[in-house]
Amino acid sequence: MVADDRFEVQRTYPDATAALFAHITGYFDFTLGTTGVERGADGVLAEAGANWDQVVAATVAAGLGGLECLSGMRGSAGATPVQNVGAYGQEVAQSIAHVRVWDRARGRVRTLPFTTLAFGYRSSLLKQSMRTADRADPRSPWAPTPRYVVLDVTFQLRPG
Repeated sequence: MVADDRFEVQRTYPDATAALFAHITGYFDFTLGTTGVERGADGVLAEAGANWDQVVAATVAAGLGGLECLSGMRGSAGATPVQNVGAYGQEVAQSIAHVRVWDRARGRVRTLPFTTLAFGYRSSLLKQSMRTADRADPRSPWAPTPRYVVLDVTFQLRPG
């Protein structure tokens, strides 16, 4: 399935839950070594469905620092900026350059830079886009799922 096909699924089934959408799009492979972390000019890209601990292990094996204290956490790379996961005095927000999302309100892919993600303690703009489960509430058109569906995360990491 190519990227355009994934977005067509969301256009065709706009009421699909984020979990269903993640299931459809969450089979991504990793490519730095055998784990699929992609290293580019603007940082290290991890697909949303990638196993988080494998992302951390791949960056450490590549000699890159910034995520090592976040090893051992369960979940996917795409979930880390939503919750702004952290441990041992380190938060994932300290290493994020930008997050590429499917914006359900605008019906298109967007790249949200660090400065717009409103990171806080275990919070972010992504998490704040999850409204109440009251479908009658006009502020909650996607309830209980978020406005933004994370596609991938780009990290700025340092050597070492």
